Amino acid sequence: MNLSDVISGHARNRPNHPALVMDDTEVTYEELDRLGARVGGWLRARGVRRGERVLFYSHNSIEYLATYLGAARIGAIFAPVHPSFMERELRYVAKNADATIAFVAADLAESFAKFALSIPELPQDVVIVGDGYDGERENFESVRSWASEAGALDLPEDAPLLISYTSGSTSTPKPVLHSHGAETWSGGKYADVWDYRSSDRALIALPLSWAYGISTTTTGLLTAGATIVLLSHFNPVRVLDEIERLSVTLYAGSSTMFVKIMDAYRKRPTNLSSLRRCYVGAEPINRTAVTAFEAVIGTKVWEGYAATEAYPIIVTNPGRDLDAPNGTCGRLVPGAQLRIVDSSGDAAPEGEPGEAQFTCPGRMLEYFREPELTRQRLTDDGWVRSGDLVRRDAQGYYYIVGRLGDMIIRGGANIAPSEIEHALVSVEGVHDATVVSVPDEQNGEAVAAFVSLLDPSVSVDSLRTALASRLASFKIPTHIFFDVDLPHGVNGKKDRRAASDIAHQLVTGAGSVPAT
Repeated sequence: MNLSDVISGHARNRPNHPALVMDDTEVTYEELDRLGARVGGWLRARGVRRGERVLFYSHNSIEYLATYLGAARIGAIFAPVHPSFMERELRYVAKNADATIAFVAADLAESFAKFALSIPELPQDVVIVGDGYDGERENFESVRSWASEAGALDLPEDAPLLISYTSGSTSTPKPVLHSHGAETWSGGKYADVWDYRSSDRALIALPLSWAYGISTTTTGLLTAGATIVLLSHFNPVRVLDEIERLSVTLYAGSSTMFVKIMDAYRKRPTNLSSLRRCYVGAEPINRTAVTAFEAVIGTKVWEGYAATEAYPIIVTNPGRDLDAPNGTCGRLVPGAQLRIVDSSGDAAPEGEPGEAQFTCPGRMLEYFREPELTRQRLTDDGWVRSGDLVRRDAQGYYYIVGRLGDMIIRGGANIAPSEIEHALVSVEGVHDATVVSVPDEQNGEAVAAFVSLLDPSVSVDSLRTALASRLASFKIPTHIFFDVDLPHGVNGKKDRRAASDIAHQLVTGAGSVPAT
């Protein structure tokens, strides 16, 4: 088997159907298949062998997916890196991947060369992707025009294919290694449970370095034979414009992305009537923003739960499951297994939150070259310890409570930041909220909330009054800060570590509020 077989099948059966659209460029399935084959042939001629790593440090592009498919064809391991990774992250990736070759975006080439001076493990063989670089490095155009095409190797299901470097803000990235079998299974399963169709035009603004971008959406959509409208990066105005311009039928994003999209839509509405399905995941849901978006498009936004280490696990299907309660991320995907355990490792009582552990054919092989980390996250019987707090109701619906490391312990009571965030964004005039802990002499930890407003007349007192009917008194934030410009992680999600640091500075008087 080989992941690239998915594209080759469409190239034979529907050669002229568009696979990718980016700006004014359209690539058919036959063209994408042949481009992947040429990249594979070029890589093989360059000396890249089965099992060696191919680094890709760039924004989303057609070349990105062609290189992924080319590496897959010859059994090499594709190692995409988010373009915002800097020296700390690149130093780890370079040593971990020990890549044979690197593809680097033209606008990142100069900084990559500077990093290479202090990171000798970065590949010396570098290919530039895109225009605007005046140096002597080889450009991808020479790869595109390569005459010899590589056939796809017939590989075992557990042959390694992809390293997804997670983007934690508190540690080095985690190198999640997936196989051809896992990616092929998950692509087919997402196409099924999220109702991807060959007639769909799906907009992808998620970074392809992120599992949500390259696996959950892109691989699933290509498996279904759909057309992907690809953006180089997320921009809410551009997302809205492209949906209208190209009659996009599917869109997937994180909760933070939906908040920004709705903010842009309020300022300049566009025609979103072509949207058939939308999906949200990757972080706790801002219900107010998602509900507002649902009101615009006239249909429910689908939710899901997975991890870079294993996907898909849980999804909603509002079209089939009309009685699903609000707030659930759905039921188990066929083929996936999930158990909820307490702090002792025993099964948590039904309805009570506990750590989610899961397994499925889309599970990772390991953390690449990290045996100790692999032992920590995989149980002896092969299940992934997620670190996520989840509960299950009597009807089999699952609810995400939060992350174990994010829990606030106030006077011995556990408080999930996501619960307070949901309560805050339900208050009229509140746009978004981020909740973290700060030290407290009396109770150990106190709750701090960063709140962005739609209505500047909302005050701390009026907000606390509104929360009194929504939360237990000990959960109401002790500290509330309005309209603070908080940083986000490299994938657009909330950076809780940075928010916590800012909250500590503000509470102790060591810093000032960076107002928007």
